[in-house]
Amino acid sequence: MQKLIMEVNNSDAYEIYLNGEIDLNNIQEMEKALDEGVKLCKNIIIDMKDVRFIDSTGIGLLVKTYKSLKPEGKAIEIKNATGNVRKVFKITCLEDVFNMGVD
Repeated sequence: MQKLIMEVNNSDAYEIYLNGEIDLNNIQEMEKALDEGVKLCKNIIIDMKDVRFIDSTGIGLLVKTYKSLKPEGKAIEIKNATGNVRKVFKITCLEDVFNMGVD
């Protein structure tokens, strides 16, 4: 297990940079940051360039956040996901939901 490192930039959009692994052991920290973005009613951009693993709790949290933002006309975007992380979004057919673009 590797600790999740997070940086937040609250500008026009609510930007979160993640480094490490997203799993059940560290999901609470990420949930707090995403809840803050929802409260601010801003588009959320998550940079996953340095994320090496995401489990179902991470995917579930992202879907929950998406559902909270959608009625307000806001979105959540995931950028720079690579390798196994990108594969999880592809397998779950969530690439389009999170505006990930093509490989």
